[in-house]
Amino acid sequence: HLKKQKTVRAQNIDSLKEHNAATILKFESCAKELKQTNKELERLTCMLEDKTITTFEDGRYADEEREVNLDLLAMNVSMNKINEVIQTVLKKLAEKNISRLPTKAVHSRLLLEAKYLADIQLGRAMLQEADPSQVVGNTLHGDGTTKYHRHDQDFEVTTPSCQTYSMGLLELGKSDTETVKDSFKYRINEKAQALSSCNEKASVEDKVAELVSSIKNIMSDKGPTNATFNEQLTEIGKNFLAKVVKKWEELCESSKNSHEELTNFYCILHLFVNLGKKANEPLKLFKPAATKGGKPSGISFPK
Repeated sequence: HLKKQKTVRAQNIDSLKEHNAATILKFESCAKELKQTNKELERLTCMLEDKTITTFEDGRYADEEREVNLDLLAMNVSMNKINEVIQTVLKKLAEKNISRLPTKAVHSRLLLEAKYLADIQLGRAMLQEADPSQVVGNTLHGDGTTKYHRHDQDFEVTTPSCQTYSMGLLELGKSDTETVKDSFKYRINEKAQALSSCNEKASVEDKVAELVSSIKNIMSDKGPTNATFNEQLTEIGKNFLAKVVKKWEELCESSKNSHEELTNFYCILHLFVNLGKKANEPLKLFKPAATKGGKPSGISFPK
């Protein structure tokens, strides 16, 4: 009789568990989150009570310490001054000491880590917000500048959600179309390698194809180098569409053409800048004549 009662009770318990499985799973998840929160609160309590902040545990620096260093480096704080800045702020504002700070070598590695994370962020944003198989996609824009016989080229990407990301500044030996194209390929390969390292199933070549195909618009000035670069980028994108767009061969010619074409936007502000420079020359002569009792009609303007 007792065995029968135990069996019935066990069956009832199993029935209740099965009936309330979702609720039990929810409570278990809440309990796990509360345990994690308690651990975090205990850690914060110890930190507040302790005069020394521990930043190095289990053979690595804490994530908070790494993030602070990355933020300061991004603000152009010198590697020679980062540790001093952190110590001064903690000592003056929180009356805390810090147990250990990274060396210059670690700061250099953190810069490489930041570059790697930035490449992943940009690559994911380009692919998550723009489907390479659709007509609407990302906008590539950038510009080059020459100063003191050094030429720098920068590319940016604006996603459909109007978020702009920088691919980074790159110094070039020349400013011709081939060099600009090579710099673009170099930047795209960086992003593709970072994305491929996060996903073992994706090759670098596949990610390059997806990233290039996600670009649907180009914004640049009307210089001859940019116009030629836009044409070459269009040809590069055409070679990747068959790999990226599903059932490419089954699409009609009009659909293929709409995917292959890139929309080119040209900035004409350079014309206004040049007009402004030329307009300043006669205005400099006209101002003293008009304000100091001279005769503006007798001014000899430069040609």
